[in-house]
Amino acid sequence: MKNKTLISDLRKQKGLTQEKLAELAGLNVRTIQRLESGEDASLETLRSIAVALDVEVIEWFCCKVFQKIYFSVKLRK
Repeated sequence: MKNKTLISDLRKQKGLTQEKLAELAGLNVRTIQRLESGEDASLETLRSIAVALDVEVIEWFCCKVFQKIYFSVKLRK
């Protein structure tokens, strides 16, 4: 997974600073900085960030085709 751009892009889309994202996710701001610089994270850390950003963790791990299928089915419910 490409944490470097994904988390940063999502954070910026939501209008959040690294400090605010860290606060919402219950993490240290240094953790956010490390992830945005490309370091790996545990699934639990990613889950905390996903909740804070109001996205699904699965969005970060799936190929584009699967994402389209998953989200089109999810939207029909």
